[in-house]
Amino acid sequence: MPPDEQKKKILYIITQPEWGGAQRYVFDLATSLKNDFDITVATGRVLESKKLIDELEKENIKTEIFHNLVRNINPWSDFLAFLEIVAYLNANKFDIVHLNSSKAGVIGAAAANLHCVKKIIYTAHGWVFNEPLPFWKKKFYKIAERFSAKSTTKIITLSQIDTEIGIMEKIAPAKKFKKIYHGIKKINFLEKDEARLKINEKFEIQTAAGAPLIGGVANFYETKGLKYLISAWPAVIKSRDDAKLIIFGDGALRKKLEAQIKKLNIAENVFLSGELPDASRYLKMFDVFALPSVKEGLPYAILEAMQSGCPVVATRVGGIPEMIEDQKNGLLVSPADPDELAQAITRLIANKELASTLSQNAQQTLEQKFSFEKMVAETRNVYLNQDDEQ
Repeated sequence: MPPDEQKKKILYIITQPEWGGAQRYVFDLATSLKNDFDITVATGRVLESKKLIDELEKENIKTEIFHNLVRNINPWSDFLAFLEIVAYLNANKFDIVHLNSSKAGVIGAAAANLHCVKKIIYTAHGWVFNEPLPFWKKKFYKIAERFSAKSTTKIITLSQIDTEIGIMEKIAPAKKFKKIYHGIKKINFLEKDEARLKINEKFEIQTAAGAPLIGGVANFYETKGLKYLISAWPAVIKSRDDAKLIIFGDGALRKKLEAQIKKLNIAENVFLSGELPDASRYLKMFDVFALPSVKEGLPYAILEAMQSGCPVVATRVGGIPEMIEDQKNGLLVSPADPDELAQAITRLIANKELASTLSQNAQQTLEQKFSFEKMVAETRNVYLNQDDEQ
């Protein structure tokens, strides 16, 4: 191993320091490659959670906060964030800047290009212009993505569909894209009974023996479509009145979701747990895992559910159909369709043989297609100019 001073220096930039899929991606790469590269991870302003920063510091990885970098469009804050990143790059020379999320991608690419950083990588964690936004915002983000793409050396996509969308929308020419599926390490799952007991004690949720328990793990964002999952619950209860839904997560939509639960009079059957450390360890407790997103990249939550052996119901958005093949290793439904979502969930509750077959096939898919080691190796190759397709 070369001495530290000879290591290439990488700066990862991500807009938010909370703990979501993009943050976990950065964490996994930074911690897996810290012996090969001199790594710093920079995030935007801390608003609520700063779990990414906390977890990186436990691993002795350097961190930085750009206090003007925020998620929402704000011309003045965005300009100040640009100056902040420029100043940081001026004081700290990096060989590689790896950008994550649209806002960090646009501002970071401009700043890195100004400093003539040799390699500027951008990972598209699902295209933001595919989110349910007003037309003018979609147009703005497309233009911004095209602008920043001119400065990037390579754009990593997490799914084939995002590669195709990037080319179709003329974000960049095909040769600039590199698809790298991400993977997950082995999870130390709690067994079903132990997990249920711990959750029942922690959240005082009373679940009758044999009652179906459906779960989800998501930040409370509009893109996660949680309101559709909650809307589906009255129909689920008609089929199984003892069925309960637990969603591990938290976020800005909590009050709206709580109000929706109260309005539908399903508070005895639907629970919002809040953030739960190591939530993935509890996945074996569920009879069905549901992810009702309206926009996605390649969600970690589904990979975790696949590894756990919990059958998956998810929406046909983003890279999910590249993970879940309908009727083979899970069930796919249309986005924003509570009725279809309810039908799929009740079908798996009623048909344990189908649920078992789907979950076994999902575990095989995970092992064959979504390797953690392959993700790290292919990303390292991008950094070292060894990423040409064989």
